[in-house]
Amino acid sequence: SDHVSLLGDVGTNPLAQFAPSGLFSNSLGFVGTQGNAGNIVVTTPHLNMVGGRINTVTQTSGSGGNVTLNVTGSISISGEFPSAASIVPSIFDVGPLAPSGIVTSTIGGACLGVCGNAGNISVTTGSLSIHNGGRINSGTASTGLGGNITITASNGISLSGTLSDGTPAGIFSQSIGIDPGSGRSGTIELHASQFQVTNGAQISASTLGPGNAGNVILQGPASPAQSVLI
Repeated sequence: SDHVSLLGDVGTNPLAQFAPSGLFSNSLGFVGTQGNAGNIVVTTPHLNMVGGRINTVTQTSGSGGNVTLNVTGSISISGEFPSAASIVPSIFDVGPLAPSGIVTSTIGGACLGVCGNAGNISVTTGSLSIHNGGRINSGTASTGLGGNITITASNGISLSGTLSDGTPAGIFSQSIGIDPGSGRSGTIELHASQFQVTNGAQISASTLGPGNAGNVILQGPASPAQSVLI
C-alpha cells in the first residue's frame, strides 16, 4: 500500500463517535491471566491519522506491546474524539475529549506481583507532523515502567496546537501513579533536522508521584538556534 489512513469522525464515518478507527493490542486478563500484549508494526510510505488511535495497554504483569512505525515519507496526526468512545479508555484521557495518536500504557488492576511495563514507541520517518488534537503518549499508573519514545525524522518534527478544550498536542511521557513503588515514566528521544513546537503544543516528561520523570533528549545536526523553533 502507498499509504495507511486511520480516520475517525471526518464526516464520512457515522460510527466514529461510538468506536474510533485504529490498531489495538492489549493485555486485559483477569488476575491469573498474565500474557503479554502483542506488538504493532506499521510499514508504509505515508501514515495519516485523523481521530484515530494506535493503542497498546497492559493491566496485568504481562508486558504492553511495542509500537514500531517505519514510514519512509510523512506521518500526520490530528483530530480528537469523545473519550467515552474509546474501546479501551486511556488513563491519559481524563477529559471528555481524547486525542488522536499513539498511546502505550501500563495501568495495573490485574497484576501478579509487579505490573508489566508499557510498550516502547519507535518511529522512523521522513517527517512527523502532530497538530490540533494529535498526541504521542506513553506512561504508567502502576508499578510497571512507562515506555520509551524514540523518534527519528530526517526532514523534521512539527508540533502545533491543542485539542478544542485547550489540552496541548505533542509528545508526552507520564507517570501518574501516586502509590509507593509507582513506576517511572520513560525517556523521550527525538532526532530530526529541525524541531518546531508552536501554538500551545508541548514535549513533556512528567510525574505526579514517587516515580521519576523520564528525560527529554532533542538531537539535531545543526546548532540549537538553527534547528529548534519554540
